[in-house]
Amino acid sequence: MADNVDLEKRIAHLELVVSDLQKTLEKLTVPPRLDASDPELNVRPAVSPKLLQAPQDEVVFVSDVSDAQRKQRPALKIPNLVGVNREEFWLNRLGIGLLLLGVAFLFKYSIDQGWIIPEVRVGFGLGLGCVLFFLGWRLQQQRSALSQILIGGSIGTFYITGFAAYQLYQLLAYPAAFVWMVLVTLLAFVMSWRSSQAVLAVVGAIGGLGTPFLLYSDQGSPVTLVAYTCLILIGTSGIYFYKSWQSLLWTTYIGVGMIFGWSVISSVSLGGTDNYGKWLKVAIANPDLMGIQTGFLLGWVAFAIIPIASVLFQLKRSNSTPLAALRTPTIYAIAFLTPLGLLLATGTIWGLGRQLLGWLTVAAALLYGAGGSALRQRNQLKLLGNTHWLTAVVLFSLALPAIFQGHVLLMILALEALLVHTVARRTATPQLLVPAHLLSATVSCWILVRLDATVNVPMLFNPRALADLVAMGLLLLASLMIRAKSMARLYQLVVHFELLIWLWRELAAQGAGYVTVAWGIYAIGVLIVGLRQDWSALRWTGLATLLLAVSKLILYDLANVEALWRILLSLGFGAVFLGLSYALQVLWKPKASQDISERDA
Repeated sequence: MADNVDLEKRIAHLELVVSDLQKTLEKLTVPPRLDASDPELNVRPAVSPKLLQAPQDEVVFVSDVSDAQRKQRPALKIPNLVGVNREEFWLNRLGIGLLLLGVAFLFKYSIDQGWIIPEVRVGFGLGLGCVLFFLGWRLQQQRSALSQILIGGSIGTFYITGFAAYQLYQLLAYPAAFVWMVLVTLLAFVMSWRSSQAVLAVVGAIGGLGTPFLLYSDQGSPVTLVAYTCLILIGTSGIYFYKSWQSLLWTTYIGVGMIFGWSVISSVSLGGTDNYGKWLKVAIANPDLMGIQTGFLLGWVAFAIIPIASVLFQLKRSNSTPLAALRTPTIYAIAFLTPLGLLLATGTIWGLGRQLLGWLTVAAALLYGAGGSALRQRNQLKLLGNTHWLTAVVLFSLALPAIFQGHVLLMILALEALLVHTVARRTATPQLLVPAHLLSATVSCWILVRLDATVNVPMLFNPRALADLVAMGLLLLASLMIRAKSMARLYQLVVHFELLIWLWRELAAQGAGYVTVAWGIYAIGVLIVGLRQDWSALRWTGLATLLLAVSKLILYDLANVEALWRILLSLGFGAVFLGLSYALQVLWKPKASQDISERDA
């Protein structure tokens, strides 16, 4: 009886195993669609030989099959990132490139031989474009990669045909040729939207932005060029908002930047002014420049606001899934460069004075700082927010020399360096360390240059000396905000030597003995603090400075100062060394080894 029960349990167990194996086999017979970005693509799963009939655009792996089946169709083992194998990729592009080149040669050759009249030549180009477009349209479902190449080639042919009809043969008037080019650009945008192919939008953007130059005439003006560019910009911005094609973004940015730069060069500057009221009156009297400025502001919206709005839109649709746009440098580079270009163009066309342009730059820095703080509230946009903070720091640093000068500028730059270091440490923003170090280096170099100058002013208590001392104190505080031990020590060492040189500059006019005494007092103070705080770096710095003062006393002062000074300096430093040796055990209170290492770190 017991044997029968045991047998039934075994049979039930075997039935469950067979059922699981059947379910697993059914799953394996369905061709999986694998993402090329999946980190598990390197694993070879056991799949059915039926995968040999999978579509060409899919990435598949083939299990061990018979030699006959493997010879019929080899497996693709390389991840297909462009939707087509490499051979077809290059054949498509080389083929359409050679075809368009042949069309250009055909036009040129027909002109030289006089075979056909211009109308026939243009008609041939138009017919070729229509044929390419028809073939691309019909192959959208079967061969999408070849389809986009054919449609892109047809759009390029239409652009060439319009250019030839207007510039070479004068068959079309400027309005008709312009309308034709605009229609071709719209066709490119519509087809890119329908087929979700970025290359068509890029071709349309290049052709649309190049239309004013392909149809160049002396009748145009910078304001009309900017207005037309803004129309193209609106189209590309709308497509980018929904599609987030990075190639379209940077292509449009380069093209629009070149056109706006040309319009700036072509515009007449109004002359420098720092008076806002005067500038406003001049602006009202120049509607063309107001139109160009409006176009610049629209460009700023397209490249500074639309990419962020697109990211937020895509994050909302993908439920906080990481986006490709946030993993490429395009959006970050454009976010940084756009305000710099806008301010440069604005200041050039209006001829703004330093003061007015400086305050305008400060306003832009505050705007980007606030925008960076808002973006950092979302974890996915923290790096983009850091980029805006970096832009704000750069703008503010560029604005300060235009507003302030001399001693005030030095202290404000040092204060900015301290604030940037503080924000970088408190918010863990490494992107701010580069401008913080550059600001600190600028302030340090400027202090060294100023220390070389000698003027007849009261020692120590004069604007130059106080400004230098404040700047050095701010740099010393900035060193306390640096996490890297070696970099913090470098800051402190630089400030230490600058302070020694500062004492020399301020006291040298009173006599060399005053400098030696000041160095000795400063060295004793540093040494005492190092002993009381048990900080080895301060102790060694104090001792080294004290030895430097003694070296100066022996090598320079004893030969150049009066006899009374030689006596006083020798007795004074001797007494100081004896006093320090006596009080060393009282002043120095070593901590535990662990505390010492933590304090030195």
